[in-house]
Amino acid sequence: MTYITDKEVSYWDDYYSKKIDLKDNLPSQFAVFAISEINELNISNVIECGVGNGRDSIFFSSFNKNVIALDRSEEAIALLSRKAKNNDHLIAYQHDLKDQFPKAILQITDSKAFYARFFLHSLDKTSLQMFFNNTSSAMNDSDILLVEYRNENDKNLPKVTETHFREYYSAKAISDIANANNLKCSYEVSGQGFAKYKHDDAFVTRQIFFK
Repeated sequence: MTYITDKEVSYWDDYYSKKIDLKDNLPSQFAVFAISEINELNISNVIECGVGNGRDSIFFSSFNKNVIALDRSEEAIALLSRKAKNNDHLIAYQHDLKDQFPKAILQITDSKAFYARFFLHSLDKTSLQMFFNNTSSAMNDSDILLVEYRNENDKNLPKVTETHFREYYSAKAISDIANANNLKCSYEVSGQGFAKYKHDDAFVTRQIFFK
């Protein structure tokens, strides 16, 4: 079972079809961290990869960032579209991130921040490599990629959400794939306390890459 199977897509469609609280817009801790980096670099465009319930995309748009939110789940995009109705700074697309990014992203000439929270560990190794290849191809020299994911130390820790596909990559494994795609790490930290939710205190890695 991997990210690319219909079974996984069905899981996430079912998961987000039940997320009907349109007021659930508090950003993740990682988004709060990311916006300070994005603002410091004067980046005006944010592309969120694997948008989920959309709370971080909405948060970025509140800072007048031009946000493009991508997710393979039709229900996730439908949920975000309802939440972001009349939001002029946010566009949501149903998109498989194993594929080349939409033209709307490739044609952006200003600096961009690609943002992926709790997305990398949803990918099998082949899909992960495709994602980094496509992201690197879409990035210019002034762009950055910010990622946060469950690492190998999280594998046996308690989880709140029910069982679904997760791959637990080490920071070195992610850096090696990034380096192979001409991306270099400028920041890295790993540990707990960054993404706690109820009894799920995820062991995560945060990294920032530039081209």
